[in-house]
Amino acid sequence: MTRISLYPLAACMALAVALPGLAKAQYRDFHNLELQFGFKNFKVDHGNFFFSHDTLLPDTSGVSARHDIGSPNSISLLSLGFETQLPHGIFLSTKAEVNVRGPLGGGFQIGAGYRFRLNYFMRIQPEILLSWGILYDTLGAVSYFPSPLTLSGIRFWEGAEITAIYRGQQYGFQPRMTFVADFAPKWEFRFTMMWQVALAYNQAVVLSGPIGPVQTGRVAIPFRQPYMLTAFEGAALDKALYRPSGLSARVGIAFKVVK
Repeated sequence: MTRISLYPLAACMALAVALPGLAKAQYRDFHNLELQFGFKNFKVDHGNFFFSHDTLLPDTSGVSARHDIGSPNSISLLSLGFETQLPHGIFLSTKAEVNVRGPLGGGFQIGAGYRFRLNYFMRIQPEILLSWGILYDTLGAVSYFPSPLTLSGIRFWEGAEITAIYRGQQYGFQPRMTFVADFAPKWEFRFTMMWQVALAYNQAVVLSGPIGPVQTGRVAIPFRQPYMLTAFEGAALDKALYRPSGLSARVGIAFKVVK
């Protein structure tokens, strides 16, 4: 007669009893510290950008430049975030990012989401965040008069080379979807897809040049400021030069800090 061992049956019964407890343990709420690397798409109209700023008071002055623009349409970035879990799967999130390839810049987002538990180790997190972003791109040297030039109380050195930097800020929101997988007791793997929606823009030219032996002065001239004229390819500028666009993806990890 063949003997049937009871050990496998006992082990299966013990595992069946323990699984609900293990799954419940996985479902504990956490504060999550997130680190991700990814890319962000921008729409850039390649062409010739012109600006001119002339004033009579308090000092007569004029600044103008014409430069070709067209930075890479995709920007690599590093993102750091923190999520605070609330009851019933809801969480509040704060994110910050900095560009690591492409034009200088970064961003900040704040919002909320919901954490769906697909099984004992996988999650899916839809969220919506209010967003702010900033981007800098060097335009080059400008022509100006008189020398020395005085703007907004800043007096540049006589004969100094003054350069122009484009500064664009975007205000809007970002819908996101994050796929989460636990791979260690306190670590998660994360893949995020997001869409960027900009509702308002604040553009300016920042003039930079020496004001002393080791000092550099900067003056920001917003596009909407009086006496400021902007044009693109010979026509009046009617939209932002750099506009966040389309899908952005990120991948990284999160560290779980237990409540």
